[in-house]
Amino acid sequence: MVKVILFHLFNGQQVVGIDEEPLAITHASTTILAATKAGRVEGFAAGAEYVRAFSFETANDGITGLHHVPALDCVVTLERESAHSRINVVRAYYRYHPLTTTDQAAAATEAADGTTTGRYASAGSLVQLAVPWSVHTLAVCGATGRVLAGGERGLSLWALHEEGQAPEHLMDLDTSHSLPVRRLAIHRDYLAYASSNELFVLHFQLVPRSGTSTSSSLPST
Repeated sequence: MVKVILFHLFNGQQVVGIDEEPLAITHASTTILAATKAGRVEGFAAGAEYVRAFSFETANDGITGLHHVPALDCVVTLERESAHSRINVVRAYYRYHPLTTTDQAAAATEAADGTTTGRYASAGSLVQLAVPWSVHTLAVCGATGRVLAGGERGLSLWALHEEGQAPEHLMDLDTSHSLPVRRLAIHRDYLAYASSNELFVLHFQLVPRSGTSTSSSLPST
């Protein structure tokens, strides 16, 4: 069975909705997420047909990467401010979809007894990861919330947490010894990156340090 989601780009011979052109897609459980040229992420809910269920605005129009983190239910993006600008920030959007009936009831209960926590607020929140170089490719680990950004000088590894907690910058990895990074993958404590003629697979370890934060290191060889 095939489901077709129509983006109304054309009307006869005329282009009427070019801003609706999908630039990137991913899924969040049974919901399909599509980023458009207008700087919106559209959510299409599964059912008898896929129907547009919600949308949210992103900080910039030029979305070049779109990922979902199931463990945190947040959407991670790469966004270009203009056609030729560099990307130095990775963004994570929390509470991007409408409140469920259960959440709405919980919000009403909080409002009634004066114990509002903000957990059920309808507006989403945004976290930004400032990468030390221009980023052109991105990978996320859906199980851990770790984000791997690849750029012109290397890799930058981050850990996202629950909404309201600051992200952690775990490590940067210099890849200048190889050709430019083209592809990335990350799963738990393993990461992989590939150039045009080499593939590297690395295992990293989280090392406790003062307080509750962690740092990362690669095992010596």
